Amino acid sequence: MAKKYTGNLSLDWYNKQKSILIDIADSSSNSESKMIAPKVNWINRDESLFYEIIDDEGRGLAPYWVNMNDIRIKEARPLILQKVFKATNRDMRGTLPGMHIELTVCQSNVDDDNVQNILIKGDNLIALNSLKKIFENKPQEEKIKCAYLDVPFNTDSAFEHYDDSLEHSEWLTMIRDRMVLIYHLLRDDGCIFVHLDDKEAAYCKVLLDEIYGRNNYCNDIIFSTNAAFGFKSTSSDLFKQANHILFYAKNKEAFKLKKLFIEKEYDTAYRFVFDNIKLPESKWTWKSLQQEYCETLGYVDIKAALKIMSESEFNSNLALYAIENADRVFRTASVL
Repeated sequence: MAKKYTGNLSLDWYNKQKSILIDIADSSSNSESKMIAPKVNWINRDESLFYEIIDDEGRGLAPYWVNMNDIRIKEARPLILQKVFKATNRDMRGTLPGMHIELTVCQSNVDDDNVQNILIKGDNLIALNSLKKIFENKPQEEKIKCAYLDVPFNTDSAFEHYDDSLEHSEWLTMIRDRMVLIYHLLRDDGCIFVHLDDKEAAYCKVLLDEIYGRNNYCNDIIFSTNAAFGFKSTSSDLFKQANHILFYAKNKEAFKLKKLFIEKEYDTAYRFVFDNIKLPESKWTWKSLQQEYCETLGYVDIKAALKIMSESEFNSNLALYAIENADRVFRTASVL
């Protein structure tokens, strides 16, 4: 590792040395879609990092810079089968056949075509090259639909199984080379999620803009990882409260987001109902949903209703009534 990055990174983009003169007559044209994604420059950007692998241990020695076309970082090595795990159904001991089924995990050293999940142990660059070779001639529908990467955050720390304190040029090179391979593994309607924190998120996004296309950026999903209580609340320093998940499609036009709706209990905030929405809006009147429901049952109010039925039964039936009359049910909102 003779060459190391010590200065500031630079950002290049199309027409960097020029300014924009707006032609008012043509100001409505949208030229952003034609723009080339910016590029981050770093020392040894045009090279790659290669690790000599200790085969018995599956780990790499200290990396060194090599030409990007070096066969050692592009060759596809065969995956060697170690173990196969398969879950089988069996009747729980002491029960009648077919009444109580439990799963039992069986281990073998024989390949099984029915087991399609693969856990690969080793350097992920070599593994990705092997996967690329496996998937390159497969039809689109058999290629990878989704990739989720929990990449090193480059936190300047050394952990038991890997070093998370890399020179910036090393980190960018390692991430770039792997993102390019994953791009080729994905099918046209596939997507990628990259999980990291704010230390490298901005640089990684520019890399992904360049590799996947700026137009294929979908979202930066932020989720909370820390709360301001305990020792963190008394610290004199600011602490990191969230992580980032950068979300890209390989081809946004082909990618379809499937929404998943989760059933939930009736929202009791919707507790009012209009009397007659067929009248002009200026003549609408409204009342408590609870009161109207009591009246439809023939009760004066809820106290009278609860003398006949339990509270849980009343609330359950009230929720069904609200859904059946959803076009008239509403909630109020606070006015600032």
